[in-house]
Amino acid sequence: MRATLADRLRRVPDAINEIHRILDWKSLDEFAADWFARAATERLLEIITEAACRIPDDIKSRETEIPWQRIADLGGYIAQGLSRHQSRHRLASCKA
Repeated sequence: MRATLADRLRRVPDAINEIHRILDWKSLDEFAADWFARAATERLLEIITEAACRIPDDIKSRETEIPWQRIADLGGYIAQGLSRHQSRHRLASCKA
């Protein structure tokens, strides 16, 4: 059975919390050197971007404060496979 939009959206808060748990105790250099943390964070971001991309446009148009295009772009970067330098740069911009 395929996941519904509601199923995907229910996973987003947990994914966000897990990303915070991974990043809270790591510096950028530690994160860049930790393959497991990077892989886990990438997968959690995939969960978030997949859910966001499946939200209907009429709902997105009502939530103008959410950067929908940036979320979709992030999903595209993940799908293409970020280099280590790119992922470190993106993480730095997310933590700012």
